[in-house]
Amino acid sequence: MQQLQSRVLQTIEAHSSRVDNCLREEQVETGREVQGSILFFQKREIADVILSEARKVLAVLRRNPRFSQPDNTDLPNGSVYLLSSTFGGVNKNGDETRLVKNIKLLKSAFASESWPKDPRTIFKPFVDLLRVEDLPGSIIACVLSSLNRFIVYRVPCALVELSGNVCWEEAAKSVEDIVETVSCLRLGSFDSSTDDVIISRICELLSHCVNSPEGEYLSNEALVRCIEAFLRMCSPRGKKRSDCSRKVAESYLRTTIGYLFSRAPLLIHENTTEHTFTKEGKHLPLQTGKEEEQAFSTKHNGSNLEDKSTTYNNPPHIKHNYRSLVWFLSLGARMVDPIITQNIEERLIGLELLEVALHSAPRGSLAQMPCIRKILLRDVCRALLRCLGMLNDPSTLISSSFSVVVCLINTLGPYTTPLVQMILSRIARSVLLKEQHEDGSSRHNNNNNNQPTTIVISPVIREIALDSLAALLQKQGFLSASYAVLDCQLNEPDAVEPLLEALAEKTVLTNEGKLTASGYMSFEIFLACMDTLATRSFVPNDSDMDRIFGRVSRMPDVSIEQVRSKKRLKKRMDQLVKEFNSVGPTTSGTQVIDLIRKHDLLAQVSFCCSSESTSPRTSSSPSVRFSPKSPVLSSFHDIDATKAAASFLRFTPGLNKTTIGSCLGEPDEISMNILKNYVRLFDFKDRPFTTSLRVFLESFRLPGEAQKIDRILQSFSEHFYEQNKNSTPFYSADAAHVLAFACIMLNTDQHNSSIKKKMTLEEFISNSRGINDGHDLPREFLRDVYASISSVEIRMSDESGLHALTEDHWDEQLRKMGIDPESGESNHMLAFPSPAKAKEFDEDVFLIAWKPMLTATCRALSAARDGDEVQSAIEGFLIIARLATVFRQPEPVDQVIIGLSIASKLCQSNLHECFLSFGLSINCQMAVVALYGIARQCGDCLRENGWEALLHCTMRLYILKLVPSNLEHLLFGDGEELVDLDGNPLPPSDMIPCWWPGYYDASHSAGESSGQDSRKDPVNSSTSKLSSVLSAFGGFFGLGGGDDSSDDEMDAASLPYFLVRNSAEEVEAEKLGRKCVADCPIDEIFIVDSRFLRAEAIVALLQSIARVVNQLLSPGNHNNNNNSNNNDVVVTNSQDQSSLDSSAEDNNNDTTNKKKLEEWEETFKDDVAARECAVSFCVDLMREILLRNRDRLSLLWPYCYEILEKVLSPFTEPCPSLERATVTLLRVVIRYGHREELSIEIFRCLNLFVKLNSRSFEAVSERIAAGLYHICRIHATVIEHTSSWHTLLSLLENLARCPSPANVFGFETVSYLLESKDKPVYRETFAPWLDAILAYTEAPIPIAVRAIECLSILAQQLPKILGDLADSGNQHPSSLESSDSKDDGKSRAWNEFWSPLLNAYCCLCLDERAEVRNQAFLSFEKMLTAGNQLQDLSGEDCKCLFYDLLLPLSCDLMMQRKFVQNVASGDKLSRKVQAKIPTLVSKLFLLHHATLSQLLNAEEFEKLWLQVLHNLNWILKQREEDDMLADQVHEATKNLVLVLYADGTIAPSENEDSLWKKTLAITTSLVPDIENHIKQRSRAQSTTDESNID
Repeated sequence: MQQLQSRVLQTIEAHSSRVDNCLREEQVETGREVQGSILFFQKREIADVILSEARKVLAVLRRNPRFSQPDNTDLPNGSVYLLSSTFGGVNKNGDETRLVKNIKLLKSAFASESWPKDPRTIFKPFVDLLRVEDLPGSIIACVLSSLNRFIVYRVPCALVELSGNVCWEEAAKSVEDIVETVSCLRLGSFDSSTDDVIISRICELLSHCVNSPEGEYLSNEALVRCIEAFLRMCSPRGKKRSDCSRKVAESYLRTTIGYLFSRAPLLIHENTTEHTFTKEGKHLPLQTGKEEEQAFSTKHNGSNLEDKSTTYNNPPHIKHNYRSLVWFLSLGARMVDPIITQNIEERLIGLELLEVALHSAPRGSLAQMPCIRKILLRDVCRALLRCLGMLNDPSTLISSSFSVVVCLINTLGPYTTPLVQMILSRIARSVLLKEQHEDGSSRHNNNNNNQPTTIVISPVIREIALDSLAALLQKQGFLSASYAVLDCQLNEPDAVEPLLEALAEKTVLTNEGKLTASGYMSFEIFLACMDTLATRSFVPNDSDMDRIFGRVSRMPDVSIEQVRSKKRLKKRMDQLVKEFNSVGPTTSGTQVIDLIRKHDLLAQVSFCCSSESTSPRTSSSPSVRFSPKSPVLSSFHDIDATKAAASFLRFTPGLNKTTIGSCLGEPDEISMNILKNYVRLFDFKDRPFTTSLRVFLESFRLPGEAQKIDRILQSFSEHFYEQNKNSTPFYSADAAHVLAFACIMLNTDQHNSSIKKKMTLEEFISNSRGINDGHDLPREFLRDVYASISSVEIRMSDESGLHALTEDHWDEQLRKMGIDPESGESNHMLAFPSPAKAKEFDEDVFLIAWKPMLTATCRALSAARDGDEVQSAIEGFLIIARLATVFRQPEPVDQVIIGLSIASKLCQSNLHECFLSFGLSINCQMAVVALYGIARQCGDCLRENGWEALLHCTMRLYILKLVPSNLEHLLFGDGEELVDLDGNPLPPSDMIPCWWPGYYDASHSAGESSGQDSRKDPVNSSTSKLSSVLSAFGGFFGLGGGDDSSDDEMDAASLPYFLVRNSAEEVEAEKLGRKCVADCPIDEIFIVDSRFLRAEAIVALLQSIARVVNQLLSPGNHNNNNNSNNNDVVVTNSQDQSSLDSSAEDNNNDTTNKKKLEEWEETFKDDVAARECAVSFCVDLMREILLRNRDRLSLLWPYCYEILEKVLSPFTEPCPSLERATVTLLRVVIRYGHREELSIEIFRCLNLFVKLNSRSFEAVSERIAAGLYHICRIHATVIEHTSSWHTLLSLLENLARCPSPANVFGFETVSYLLESKDKPVYRETFAPWLDAILAYTEAPIPIAVRAIECLSILAQQLPKILGDLADSGNQHPSSLESSDSKDDGKSRAWNEFWSPLLNAYCCLCLDERAEVRNQAFLSFEKMLTAGNQLQDLSGEDCKCLFYDLLLPLSCDLMMQRKFVQNVASGDKLSRKVQAKIPTLVSKLFLLHHATLSQLLNAEEFEKLWLQVLHNLNWILKQREEDDMLADQVHEATKNLVLVLYADGTIAPSENEDSLWKKTLAITTSLVPDIENHIKQRSRAQSTTDESNID
């Protein structure tokens, strides 16, 4: 062969060179001459091929004695034998000789260039050889090889072109002759090797014939014979051929089938046109036209068309070639169907061929051909479902079946809705719910005795089924489209949601805590589905459904709002179904109507169910779709209740079939009306009697009572007869009734195993005589009825199983979905939505899928044993969280966080076990990394439950000191706001133990600022101060105090048990735990990124912190608020691996919260230190969040106040959390005290410090004092509200009673405020100011002395305050106590201002501390004698001043023991003060005597005057030996008398009762020469007056 080819090529090259030379020499050749030369060369090439093959065949014939001849004298005159003569009519020997002669003549003809024009003439000698009986195998193989070479070299096409008369049909006929002859070859008595060679040559030849250009013109009969020949050669039945030959035949058969179906786009127009003219009915609008067809063909078969264009200049349209495809698909369906074909190998071949055919056909092309679509939908789908129902078949068969199903779905696209429903609702769930046991049996959790025999599913079959299901579900858009078209339809049972729940139930852990292989595959299915949804969410308008749909037209898409409305209505219907099924079998029609009305669904059931399930066979009825705005819903009173009940029983999925049958058979009028309306909902027109009866009886279970059966069958018969009067053999409805009853009896007789003697056909016909109104029914009709009933039992479809799926049931299912099984046409088909619409349902699918997905993921993580499995489980959490973020669903993110927190084992009750579990488990560490990674990416979707779980984990890490040191320092530090007077950080508090997280950093920074050496870690060092603190608080924090020791390391007994690291395992766990947490962005999640969180998320974070703090501080009190918005926790851990049923999940909120609370109670029951650490963490974290969200302060502040109020309660004892809350509150006030909108609220929080008990307040006094100091320095000018000042001054007053440095800070604050330019003293704040200053007078002497100066400053503010008071009295007279505004104002000024102030001075003047007493008296004297401070006092006020304050003060001071001792000891200041006492009294009286004489009557003035003189006299008597005091008293008395004498207040009189006499009686002892002084003054006054007169 190779030599011949090389020779032909050499010949062509030689001729080509000769022609080129001629052209160059002559250069006059025309285009026709060039074309002639090319044809000449093609002719010689073809001749060489034919001659070569003829020589080969002749050589083989000569080697066989049967065909060898001695001479060649049979050719007269050398003429060419007429090759077109017939073969028959001669004897055997002549025939054999003629065969040889034909080959020779063919050889001679081509050698002499006398070519025949008909290609069939050339092939006839070779074909005639193959028709000879008992032809040797070598000759057959040679002839087949020659014919194959003719086809490969395209000899028929070349001959047609060279003849000049293009007749492609003749070329196709020649190839068809070859196919017919070769396909009829019988392989008989050959040995195995020869048989293999011949089979190989036959398969090769047939394949090339079909794939050749001429093969496109082969008739359908030829193609059918070709496929049949392939099937005979690869069939396992018949002659046992070698596996090699069978495999070769199968390979060529697949190639042939693939080529045939690849040309499907070219057949669409012919098939559609023929179908339109032969069938009456509405068909899908299809795109037709030559240009569109060529474009579609080029898109899918571009390479093939390019090859054909080189052969055919203008290929004609192929006609009716699709029938071979129809025949093959029908054959494939029969080969696959287990009821028709029991041979496993043949079924496998059929499945492989169907897969090849569906793969080869361009998507959408077969769906556009009605005849092929009908075969695929009706026969192929039914056969595949039956095959998949046989789950005990070999694994290869099940796997191939699933593969074909996937191809079929891709091919038919929206037409496969019935198939998809069966796959998801029946096959997938049956695979998942049937459990395999150790004894090899599988059981159903179903008590129905009518269920079929349970099919044993091996683990291998289950894995194959799950893997195939995964391949189907992971197609982009498939799950959402299935949900939209199945789960959202009122009349169809849910398919997607129950499937997902079944997958979750399959992921149950074994007793060893492992997942089974099927359980892990179920988890992978979830993973693939979620990953598909996640991919679609980020790739708009990209879906596998785009390719599935192809160019098939669909119904218009409905809005997603309408579909969701239907879904909500369906959920209400589900509740009605549950109640209906719970009623029991004895249900009447009245009860059904009452149930529907109870659920307020009468209108919806009547309209939605009946309209959406109208039979699609009636093309004239418009498709009515559900709409919430439908006017039917408003006409409630026009609804026929019996029709609504009938629609409910007929179309509502999930109803108990026994209850339906019992209700329909009741004798009451309402039930009978329901029965009539129920039967009318069936369409029996033009349908066989047995088919109609099957469809009717499969919708419910016949009751056991004969009367009920009779009523039901009577209604059926009447309706059937009414619809089929002209096409049925029945003369009346009674005949149909009797035959229906006979069919029921026949069905029981034929299919009841307890009946041994079965009814025969003749007996059935005999029993049916005369039932047709006295006449017999046709024998053929009864024979068909008997055959139908006896071959297939009448039973409900739910009981029969898919392996026994009947044609009638599948046809009814197609009709239910809107597809006519007779024509393949769709009439208002319930089809998949478009890709864009399907994407809209991704969110709905996610909402029903995330709970079972999360359950499976948690179980997979619990069962993970290596890194890959853990990574897969973590990916499941990530996908759920990612999708929840895309769809803005917070609940799934919360549950993901909860699941990961449980998986991390950081929530275990014992802290030490929690530490070891986390530090030594890579699974826990990966869970923590994923936990914080998801929290950072999905923080906007986190709500209270999620934040709370995240807080629990972070608190555990914080308590165990595993968080990064920078976070510890950030939380524990006091910040830049709280510093001492020199700007240095405050030292750590004594309440904080040395092991506290961040303690070392804070103490180190404080030590550096104070010049101390603090480089040692406080955890590993101890001081006397620390030991004393631990001794005092050891019982509270779990720490023991101890004496100072020289060891640098602290005794392990002083540390909490959860921080002790004794063993190498604990050290390693700490190292690994720190390394893991170091990579987690904890600070970014809670603090840094909180600025970018949505308002809902950050509010939820603060609420969760408040909830946790409430749990920690009140572990015995259940927080009822926790249950208000808490969602289901659908996760499990290794200790609790029970299955999570959805019904149980909806009611476990309280249980989950109690369990969580009990764990925390157990954790902190005896571990107060850990609890305090956790509370402090929450408070510090809340502070940092608030400080970084100043723009949302008003939103967050209420939750912060709630937390602070809980920690800073009056019952709080000194503890670390108290200090951290104090720091938090002070830093917040310092930072945000200037905000006008919250200034009052923020400063009101300082009142929490006021409510603290004395011990707690003193413990945190240093930080309160420092905070108040900086608050007042920064925000004093913006504090305007009286309550804020009252709170500040109350705190400052309390700080005065605290030890240093708190009182120092406090006094500095008071001093700063009083000395500031903006005077903060108002009439409302005067009393608090006075109290605060007086409190500091009790402080140590330096502070007390300075406090007296502040008191003087306060006194200087009184005139302005009294002026404001007077102005307010004039503006608002009603605010005064009396009508006399002036007097009343003075009285109020005294009572509210002067009296408290002067009393305070008096008290200070009697202080036992000399420095304080002396300073107070001097300040008191200065205040009273300076200016006109008391000029506006009333008479009563002055009386009080002298009688209640000044005179008693002078007496008490002279009698005070300390004062007397100081004077006696010679203290100069004390002696000076003593000397100033009479001077103060006399000066004050002299300053106000004129006013007193006016305000007081004579008697009152006389009394006051005499009392002053008596006071001076008493003072002198107390210190007669003190010359300085005597001189001051003498001088003071003399001045008093002289001044009053000079202004005429006292005048000389001889009356003994006169004031003059009384004055002299007292003053004589004080100033003996007082009268002389008076006379001298009188003379001087007279001289002055005379001089003035002059």
